[in-house]
Amino acid sequence: MSSQNLSDAEITGFVRQLINYIHTQHDYHLPLASPLSEEQTIVLQPFFPPAIPEQARVVTRGREPIVNPPMIAELRSRGFNFAPDLNHLNVVSFLKIQTLHHLSDRALFHGLVHTVQGYVIGVDRCLELNVRSFLKTGRHVTIPLFAHAFRLDHRFAHSPASTFSVEAEVKSWHAVGRYNP
Repeated sequence: MSSQNLSDAEITGFVRQLINYIHTQHDYHLPLASPLSEEQTIVLQPFFPPAIPEQARVVTRGREPIVNPPMIAELRSRGFNFAPDLNHLNVVSFLKIQTLHHLSDRALFHGLVHTVQGYVIGVDRCLELNVRSFLKTGRHVTIPLFAHAFRLDHRFAHSPASTFSVEAEVKSWHAVGRYNP
């Protein structure tokens, strides 16, 4: 199955579903979430605009599952066999809330990259790009927004003392269209 078999109205419907899902999950997780610790803020602050770590909230899921968006089951039924199960991801971002299986600076960094992407590009536009990119390739790991977040969290993990601006990196990729499917 490919996006060529889906109408623009169907794709737009998937985007709307994902936008609604993200906002609903944000509201669900907000009362369960805690601010970053002072130590986490000290480690992450040099990479992000000040408001990002200040406003970030964290939920460590442990064994508590995340409810997948309904579109995942629908996409799988239409032949998109690699639609991701969010429970297999270490970090899932719901706007400013990072839900994690295992708390680590790298996982938090990755989630905050997605927060910055939403801040720079717009949350709804990011979600549209995610859906359209996934539908084009059928694979979560090829979505440019995710690939960039993985690249940046890898860079952070291998040299946390070498600071860089995540916001500048995101703006650079966005300016040249690297996030487009």
